[in-house]
Amino acid sequence: MAILVKSQTSSEDKDFWATTWECFRDAEFLYGRKFEIDVCAEPLTAKCDRYFCLADGTDALSLDWPDHWWCNPPFSEKFAFIRHARKQQESGRPGMMLLPYEPLTAWWRELLATDVIVYEPDGRYNFLERDGETRKNGVNFGSALVAFPTMKIGPSVRYPFGRGIVTGK
Repeated sequence: MAILVKSQTSSEDKDFWATTWECFRDAEFLYGRKFEIDVCAEPLTAKCDRYFCLADGTDALSLDWPDHWWCNPPFSEKFAFIRHARKQQESGRPGMMLLPYEPLTAWWRELLATDVIVYEPDGRYNFLERDGETRKNGVNFGSALVAFPTMKIGPSVRYPFGRGIVTGK
């Protein structure tokens, strides 16, 4: 019998799960270079000097993203962000996303089956609150880092790695 764990996050905060610096540094290391822009951030959670912020009137889904973008999308909008990332990829603008790791779901198999590199961490990353500092408690889902390279690679490739790869933890 499966035990379902209900989220303790209030509905108004569901889409505000900020990336930790550990996760971001791992992502840059695995990506092989620094990211140029955070395409889905708020001023207190942005991981790059340049960022798109919907609250500031910048709708990332209506813009082209510069090369080497980083994206931790609102998970309720992950399909739209993945589709937009695919458009960027097809236009020669590579980048990387942090996504809930659900490889057995129909959406994952449909949207991420080909031409991405999936980096599978050895456990769950934590997240931060909207203030960009306070740790969220009780993350009840796994995440993966998904690179959208510009070259065609066929079936998506998966690479396991240890979290904290940059710091050697």
